[in-house]
Amino acid sequence: MSWEQIAEAAQRNAHPVGTVVQLVVQFVERLVEHEQPQQCVALREVGGQERGVGHGLEAATVMAQLRSAARAMILEGRDPAAVLDGLDKFASSIEGAACATVVCAVFDRNKRTLTYARAGHPPPLIVNAAGVNWLDQSGGAPLSIDNGRPRTNAVVDVDDADVLVLYTDGLIERRGESLDIGLDRLSAGATELYGSTVHRFADGLLRLLSPETTRDDVVVVVKQLASTPRSPVFS
Repeated sequence: MSWEQIAEAAQRNAHPVGTVVQLVVQFVERLVEHEQPQQCVALREVGGQERGVGHGLEAATVMAQLRSAARAMILEGRDPAAVLDGLDKFASSIEGAACATVVCAVFDRNKRTLTYARAGHPPPLIVNAAGVNWLDQSGGAPLSIDNGRPRTNAVVDVDDADVLVLYTDGLIERRGESLDIGLDRLSAGATELYGSTVHRFADGLLRLLSPETTRDDVVVVVKQLASTPRSPVFS
């Protein structure tokens, strides 16, 4: 299923427009009994541009429930695909959670790998001196949409110099414009900013790419994939 098809499916199944998007970013650091320290970054969005899911208390309640469920599964040691499987079941039981999009990535500092899975979310990217690597090998439908395909993980090797970028679709979507143009714009911006501190990287992406007017919120997460623990920057 392509990103365009996922967006269309989300729009068909979303709640009536007139309410606004609620976004939540969660960062969990998991230390496994002095063995293999791992870090997990999960970025979730309920609804999206023109796929309105409630503002205020209703949306906040939905996101709090999804966040709590995801956190519990991550801390149990589930891999990203298993987390999305669990969220599929959980979202189907919560009014307003249908079509939430998620990307979940687990960074293993010892093995130097990043394991990730996506549920309807645009692909993260890793940028380094060689260019940009899109993490688009493990896709899937938004939460609670059954397309008959199992959730799967993808694994990539990473280096200390690699920078991981996750974002919501408000950063790349423009009315009447192909998503490929937005992704190309993000790739160019990330390449230009590579070598900056993560704080300047995140701020620079927002400065370069955030639309002047949008109905969608914009969130960017930038994480240096270093062998020593460093917290990500959320913007």
